[in-house]
Amino acid sequence: MAYLPDYGLRLLRDGTSASADLIFHDFRLFTLDVVGPGEYTTLVQQQYEGEMHALSLDFNHEQLERILSSAEPGLAAAIRTDLARDPALPRRINFQGQVPFAVRARLGQLQTAAKEQYVPLLAQEIPRNDQAGRAAISIVIPRTWVPGTPRGYGDSKTAAAWVRDIESALTRYRDAARGRDPDSTRYAVTLEFRLRPGSPLFGSQNPGHGTDLDNLAKQTIDGLTRTRGGDLPAGLNAITNDNAIYRLTLSKEHVASDEEMGVFVTVEVL
Repeated sequence: MAYLPDYGLRLLRDGTSASADLIFHDFRLFTLDVVGPGEYTTLVQQQYEGEMHALSLDFNHEQLERILSSAEPGLAAAIRTDLARDPALPRRINFQGQVPFAVRARLGQLQTAAKEQYVPLLAQEIPRNDQAGRAAISIVIPRTWVPGTPRGYGDSKTAAAWVRDIESALTRYRDAARGRDPDSTRYAVTLEFRLRPGSPLFGSQNPGHGTDLDNLAKQTIDGLTRTRGGDLPAGLNAITNDNAIYRLTLSKEHVASDEEMGVFVTVEVL
């Protein structure tokens, strides 16, 4: 693979939290690198903001077996046979074909090798395939950027502007909750806010740290569900109800300009 900028390093420099879930529905295993006993990695190309990057994914033996469960039986057997010859010898295993799988990953630690820096992605979950051959991870909204001025509770006019920003950026996911059972559907939501606390857009409020994270989350989640009357827009109806959120991951980082403010939104069904 020709030299490409590192995907994980780019996400790190863009402020992605180490606790943010990164979801890939259609990851591909083209080669397998043995790092040590029960430790593996693979390298692929991944686009980010119109530019191709190199992405490395690290995983363990149990996760490898999950990946191989998605492979053609002959290919899976060939990989296992090669591994069995020496499970601990660091090497690259090349093979004919590819193995598609879904993965939930997070950023690992910054690494330095051969005068280059990179940040591997660490596999958190390799879901088993369902009977239709589709991975069990269900994404409502993949990690998507919403530009604008994140708002908490307070002035209804500014709160309404923020909800409209959410609706505009995520309009393709409007009414994603339609058809889902409101009593059984459970959601996981990740919100990664970017704020400029000293911005005139915030007035004199919270100049040091910016708006409280819990207030930001509540107003943003209202925009993802359906708002209840008042002066706010209707909301996206991408989530059945805010009480159906069972896992909520929040972070905020400071940015240098108003144009960089906004939030990355990810919504999954558990």
